[in-house]
Amino acid sequence: MLSRPESHGVEGSVGTANGCQVRGPLSALPADLPAARERQGPAPGRSKSTRNLLALGLSILLLTASNAVAQPETGIYIGTSRCTGAGCHGSAIPDSGGRIAHDEFQIWAQKDKHAQAWAVLELPLAEQIVRRLGPGWLPASREKRCLACHDLSPPKERQDKEFAPVRGVSCEACHGPAKAWLEVHSAKDQHQKSLKAGLYDLQNPVKCVERCLTCHLGTRGGFDHEVIPERIVDHTLIAAGHPDLTFEFELFARNMPPHWKSAAPQQAGDGLRQGRSRLPRWWGPFDRFQEIRIWAIGQAVQLRENLRRIAFRARTKPWPEYAELDCAACHHSLTTAFYSSLPTDSWRQKEGYAGRNPGSAPLNLSPFAVYRKLLAVIAPDGAKTLVAAVSSLERTMSAVGASKEEAAELAERAAGLADGLIAKVSGATYDDNVANRVLLAIAADGGSIALMGHRAAIQAAWALDLLVSVGVKSRRISKDRGRESKAILDRMFRQLESVSDYDASKFRDLMAQLDACLK
Repeated sequence: MLSRPESHGVEGSVGTANGCQVRGPLSALPADLPAARERQGPAPGRSKSTRNLLALGLSILLLTASNAVAQPETGIYIGTSRCTGAGCHGSAIPDSGGRIAHDEFQIWAQKDKHAQAWAVLELPLAEQIVRRLGPGWLPASREKRCLACHDLSPPKERQDKEFAPVRGVSCEACHGPAKAWLEVHSAKDQHQKSLKAGLYDLQNPVKCVERCLTCHLGTRGGFDHEVIPERIVDHTLIAAGHPDLTFEFELFARNMPPHWKSAAPQQAGDGLRQGRSRLPRWWGPFDRFQEIRIWAIGQAVQLRENLRRIAFRARTKPWPEYAELDCAACHHSLTTAFYSSLPTDSWRQKEGYAGRNPGSAPLNLSPFAVYRKLLAVIAPDGAKTLVAAVSSLERTMSAVGASKEEAAELAERAAGLADGLIAKVSGATYDDNVANRVLLAIAADGGSIALMGHRAAIQAAWALDLLVSVGVKSRRISKDRGRESKAILDRMFRQLESVSDYDASKFRDLMAQLDACLK
């Protein structure tokens, strides 16, 4: 089901680990350095000033060598074995009163789907996909293009000598290669030092979205751009059977079993659900609008990254890349269900092809479908400029024989505009007024969103479900209207379960019902 589950708090956090041993500085000094010879007495004919210079040089050399060896090399992966001790992150019993719960690895291993990411590569579907892709592809569980997202498999030169792989998307896939920050991050109030040593800043929601999207959207080179293979699910891979990538940051974060310290419990009378938020405490401030802020940040970053991906593909890959278009615009029946006794034209033929020719596939606008409504509320001037830029890209991309050069230029321009709005979205004030205006704007735009296709409709349903929930919690939406709205949303989610069964006219009708209910 696509519906949003109720959240229940679980303790957990990013926390400590044991350190790594560092060799002393003198082990790095060659035996034939002048300093080594000087200990045996000055060479014949050397002056005192020469000896002083040599002594100064030795001091500088020792200091440099000490600094070089004392700092572990960044970008080196150590594996999970040094993170999973009971006093670190592998305790079977959570510490409810500590700075961290110490059971983070246990939660990941037992409950988190990221732990199963490699295992799915041995399922029959993965075997079918690789077989369809033909020669040049290894079995999925060994194919580097699959492992790039489904496993932590850094190249040998980036592995510590004690690196022991644990299958799946494990700790360092998200938190970054740990050798340089392992010892630092266990100390109290050392977060900034850990970041400088290579810890990825998942406490920053913008950075966290970027990290997630390297797999859940795709990127040109992963986290370590020169050594991790590209993470791209293209039209070829989808045609071979790989599921389409659909992502919404706030919802996906909420559905993860939390291995972090969750946000503070509600205060009496503030309208929040009982218990804790499943979102991390450092994504505050924790109030009833935190979820909307995180949703907004996810939308903002996802659009920018999607536009960057279009530009990258247009400049470097075979073109056109059909995965950037609306899949179902081509992959659909031209009539109603084939088993109907009196088949009629499909809804697409009934609706027509406004702004494009029949036979052309429109750009996938799902990352922009509801985000533009949010922008119109919190950044109206920026929204107008970005809408114009995305519309220009849409016209170019939706034409048969679209110019890759023009597409790349337009995508890069739109990505730049989207990037400039992220800070405004992140720093905006979210309150009842903003939440209600965005909710009503999305609900009233059912006709436009419905025609953007199944992917856009999913984004709208997810957004509406969140915004209605927040409205009910804040008592801005009455319980009766909340129940009625939820019933409509349930029907909407059922209509979205299959892309083949998606019908824009039915979705538009449900949006109209919700719009009427909320007014």
